[in-house]
Amino acid sequence: MATKREDGEDFPEEAFAYVPDPESPSTWKLRLWDSLDERETAAQVGRAVAALGQGGFRGNRVEIPEDDLPGVKRRVLDAWLQTHPDETREDAPEVLKGYGYEMKDDDEYGDDSSRRRL
Repeated sequence: MATKREDGEDFPEEAFAYVPDPESPSTWKLRLWDSLDERETAAQVGRAVAALGQGGFRGNRVEIPEDDLPGVKRRVLDAWLQTHPDETREDAPEVLKGYGYEMKDDDEYGDDSSRRRL
């Protein structure tokens, strides 16, 4: 089984929101697990959410092909809900709002770059 080494640990593909090629860990993006012991944490999922956002995480916005974006956002949203048990889908970060809904120009969620079917 392939793993990707980050922060001194070897993470399996299940730790990432985007795994386009399971045999090529260099393609894996958006780690959701903080560590092998803790798995998903609010902090690590928050980093993934930030990377999806317009400003990126620490200025680095993740590049995901548009066709793959719905599945990636679904995984990140699921992890966000898991790490925020008292929250609902309506409370999700803006970049995840509207996931699965048709966006219109007058929608209150998202920025211009997210106004497409997610």
